[in-house]
Amino acid sequence: MLEMTHGELAKLSFAQLRDRLKARTDELDHNDDIDLAEALRYLTTLPDHAHTPDSVDALIQLARNFFFAAQPVEGLQAASVASRLAALADENLLLCEAKGLEGLCLSDLGRFTEATVAHAESWRLARMLGNVELEGWAIKRVGDLWAAMAQFDMALTYLNRVAS
Repeated sequence: MLEMTHGELAKLSFAQLRDRLKARTDELDHNDDIDLAEALRYLTTLPDHAHTPDSVDALIQLARNFFFAAQPVEGLQAASVASRLAALADENLLLCEAKGLEGLCLSDLGRFTEATVAHAESWRLARMLGNVELEGWAIKRVGDLWAAMAQFDMALTYLNRVAS
């Protein structure tokens, strides 16, 4: 199967691209012809003013794909660009999701201090939005981060909070 080129990606709407990237992780549909590296190049070379909430969400879905494919460097790049663009557009829900993915990728890279900051920002945003589900995920990620740092008492504190 031939993978889509930069020009072919540009023919998709941002919503179509987002939906196809989401399907790759949610449904494990790896028969899609989208080259993740090419999609990252395409989305990160667009000027800021060309982005929409759908393109920011496409970057978030791309970051998820890279994270689940054990490619945290590429995932971090996609999540960081999504965070910056979501902040510029005052899209707090997208910013919350992007920060959570930034934290996951940073944690995988062993950059625990930066991961803590990203997760704390995601948690703050989830709380501000009143989104209980996203707040639970943020708390869980903080607990997982403590566990990764071998701080098991703190990890249990956060993970028990999610469980209750």
